[in-house]
Amino acid sequence: MSGPSHSAHLQARNLSWQAAAARIVHDVSLHVTPGELVGLLGPNGSGKSTLLRMIYRILKPASGSVQVNERNVWHTSARENARAMAVLAQENASEFELRVRDVVLMGRTPHQSPFARDGEEDFRIVAQALQRVDAQALSERMFSTLSGGEKQRVLMARALAQQAPLLILDEPTNHLDVRHQFELMNLIRSLGMTALAALHELPLAAHYCDRLYLLKDGAVVAQGTPAHVLTPEIIADVYGVRALVRTSPRSGKPLIEFLPDNLL
Repeated sequence: MSGPSHSAHLQARNLSWQAAAARIVHDVSLHVTPGELVGLLGPNGSGKSTLLRMIYRILKPASGSVQVNERNVWHTSARENARAMAVLAQENASEFELRVRDVVLMGRTPHQSPFARDGEEDFRIVAQALQRVDAQALSERMFSTLSGGEKQRVLMARALAQQAPLLILDEPTNHLDVRHQFELMNLIRSLGMTALAALHELPLAAHYCDRLYLLKDGAVVAQGTPAHVLTPEIIADVYGVRALVRTSPRSGKPLIEFLPDNLL
């Protein structure tokens, strides 16, 4: 599938957001360089989704800035931003009363002039996107009849059809069985896109991500390579769980074994 014509650089500086008197995200900065897959980790309530929503223009930051290729996302149009970044968000799994093919076609909207009809090139890109996520057989199904895992793969195809150079993913492996978790993460890696992904599964983050940012109570408490961030001490401090971490002899990546009977 022909991909985006260029890669992207994401820079978020000093982002903060609060609801009522509660500060949800406090002074968070992060960056993703072209071609990197960066993981955003943290327990439930740590601010991962709120941070991502500020980056993809759902929540306006109380302070700070977000730039893609040195352009402030809050100073450009929604259409321009849709060409720059594709988003796979948790709340996207709403019940579209559309065929799967038409859901994926929605990804082509930023590239079309108003009221333009879908063309041959759009249909070709949609077919290839469905193929990339192994969902060709779902093309004529109604989106609302799919399982959670099938919906997630279709929404990933929609993001691919958008052909943006930056991919933002909010827990993309939710609802996926183990095989499809690996397939989706392998796909994200194979695209060579700049990608920022909030992930729950620490072993997936350890294996697939180039760098990690770990949030606790809305602030970054660790950042760096998976080997630097995912230590037993940091995991215990942030997640309250004991873990053994060793280096895989096969991949050289951290292998994490949780000790569920020995909680802190």
